[in-house]
Amino acid sequence: MLFGLFDFLLPPGKMELTLEKLNFTRGEKVKGHAKLTTERPIKARGVFARIYAEEETHGSKSTNTHVIFDFQQPLEQGEKEYSAGDYDFELRIPAGANAPQLPQGAETAVAALNMIAGTGFKTTFVKWYVEAKLDIPGGRDVGKRLQINVA
Repeated sequence: MLFGLFDFLLPPGKMELTLEKLNFTRGEKVKGHAKLTTERPIKARGVFARIYAEEETHGSKSTNTHVIFDFQQPLEQGEKEYSAGDYDFELRIPAGANAPQLPQGAETAVAALNMIAGTGFKTTFVKWYVEAKLDIPGGRDVGKRLQINVA
């Protein structure tokens, strides 16, 4: 039992994630590479690549976040023991994706100005992420996530 708790606190492996680039347009493919390294074989459901978008709405007193797009692609699937592995993948950003994002840091400035002014205005931002993970049932997944820019 202690061994399972240790795995939950410190996953028994590492996922590296590299993408060809970080700036994309709607309808474009995201090409990447995931590299799984493990200290020992890990019982898991599979290795997955995922692209998703979260919409954040900042109000004068709260922030709400919800997923507006989510697609997951299996890279290797099936409940078994997984060891180290390399995985190439391609994920497509939908053509009707979100409106352009504000430049880096601008969203924080807008939210701060609204908070200071107490105007009650809401600002909405969409953030895109690519993730690779080893899905471990009942434990902490081994994964890596990168934020990408979609214009």
